[in-house]
Amino acid sequence: GPPQEGFSKTICHVANLPFNVIEDSLLFSFGHCGEVQRVHIAKDGQSQKPRGFAFVEFKTAEGAQKAVNANGLDIGGRQVRITFAPEKDSGSKRGAAGGDG
Repeated sequence: GPPQEGFSKTICHVANLPFNVIEDSLLFSFGHCGEVQRVHIAKDGQSQKPRGFAFVEFKTAEGAQKAVNANGLDIGGRQVRITFAPEKDSGSKRGAAGGDG
């Protein structure tokens, strides 16, 4: 379903990624959902080893919704879990008018 309160409408959290995954393969895997604005693969602060999850930001809420609908997608031989990412600071911006930038 659509993102719940406190979750981003355009950013997806992608878990269970293979550790050798690169931004390009995520761009490729999610390109069919919509235009991808940004990909961020989470890495350990000290060792810089990938932590097995990433964030994919779409230009539109529609793209993110399609990505979440593709939960279980095969990336690098693994079935990934795709969910809406939690808002960074949910609560403080509630009720603020959303501008389109």
